[in-house]
Amino acid sequence: MKSFLESRVLKAAAWLLVGGLLGPAVATFVVGILVLVLWPHAAGIALGVLAICFSVFLIVGIVLTLVLLRRQQYLAMLQIEFMGRVSHELRTPMAAVRMHVDTLRLGRYDTVEAMAQCLADLDRDTRRLEVLVARLLEFRKAPVPDEDEPSVAVDCAESARTLVSLLAPEDAERVELELVDVDEFSLVEVPRQFLYDALENLLQNALVHGGGGRVLLRVRWEHGGMAFDVQDWGPGLDKRQLKKIFRPFYRAAREKVAGLGLGLAIVRQFARRNGGKVSVSSALGEGSTFSLWLPAAKEGNVSDGSSHDGEQRSDASPSDDELPSDDELPNDDEPPNDDELPNDDAS
Repeated sequence: MKSFLESRVLKAAAWLLVGGLLGPAVATFVVGILVLVLWPHAAGIALGVLAICFSVFLIVGIVLTLVLLRRQQYLAMLQIEFMGRVSHELRTPMAAVRMHVDTLRLGRYDTVEAMAQCLADLDRDTRRLEVLVARLLEFRKAPVPDEDEPSVAVDCAESARTLVSLLAPEDAERVELELVDVDEFSLVEVPRQFLYDALENLLQNALVHGGGGRVLLRVRWEHGGMAFDVQDWGPGLDKRQLKKIFRPFYRAAREKVAGLGLGLAIVRQFARRNGGKVSVSSALGEGSTFSLWLPAAKEGNVSDGSSHDGEQRSDASPSDDELPSDDELPNDDEPPNDDELPNDDAS
């Protein structure tokens, strides 16, 4: 309610600025021009220049104030949508858990099969709650260094295999793992659990929004680092969606899908924190490919206690222009357009 009232106040303030200050500022500018034209003496010129300068500064101040108010309004609307989405996503599994607990308390399950189904439903709903809470904590925690999760040398191929093996059986059947130019020395130095979380977010995004078909997880060596490509053959994204896809709480799904819209934002934060980049290439009707690039672990910086016989990769560290493209990432300093405000149709 507070965010809603704040949004209304910001709108009223914007209209007050336009109606109460912009009009007089324009009028002052016109008066300054008329004074310069009709009174071409020293005093008239000074007065006209003063009036014009005053009106210009006033107009610039009004425009800057409107930009800041617009940003605040966007944040207020985002908060309203976030609170509504979180409450809905939490309420649904909590109601289901409550229903099953009440049913168990009343002893209405009289067969072993019914009891097993009830426990399976409880497990599913509690896992959903765990995922939602973990996403929120993950997003809040991602930009902050975590002393409990130090960076270690992580085997990229083994991490990909482990992640696929931990997926639900119906999801694991859809995921195809491909290793390109990867060996036992294909290491990245990152917090191990954060890498698992980032890759899981990319995979879940493809599994949910990829049209229900197969998903390809490709691990490859590129420009002095390791790249993880997650490719699907779903409906794809248009140019407008590509510019906003990594923004927190943004969801480009055309159908109503459960979720908070934080998965890809978490991946972007993880990549930036660890010196990497994330990008996406997509076309409508052709699917999407999300790529996470991380710099390779430096020789001698292996902190997990493991050692390898043989040579480390000798590829030179990439220069800035060799890094994978990050053009699709949104500019956080750019104020949103009207069509970027949250709406109920985005899912």
